[in-house]
Amino acid sequence: MYSNDIVGFICLGVMAQVMYRNLALKGDAEVAGYDIRSELLARLGPLGIWIAGSMSQITRRCNFVFLSPPKAEHAHEFFNRMIEGNES
Repeated sequence: MYSNDIVGFICLGVMAQVMYRNLALKGDAEVAGYDIRSELLARLGPLGIWIAGSMSQITRRCNFVFLSPPKAEHAHEFFNRMIEGNES
């Protein structure tokens, strides 16, 4: 990864938390995050992570995107929205 890369995370649960924290604190890339749960978004600010307002902001702005949903059906829903062009 390069210093001008932006890494995005969609769904900021337990599994993603380890990755985005490490990248934000130790990596060279900018980190962005999105989740529908505001309490998880509140964790990002102190780490200097850019908080996206939608999934589409993540997918448009980031060079790399990690999707870490709590359930498989959430991943299916995400990809269906992306295919349909309704990724808000």
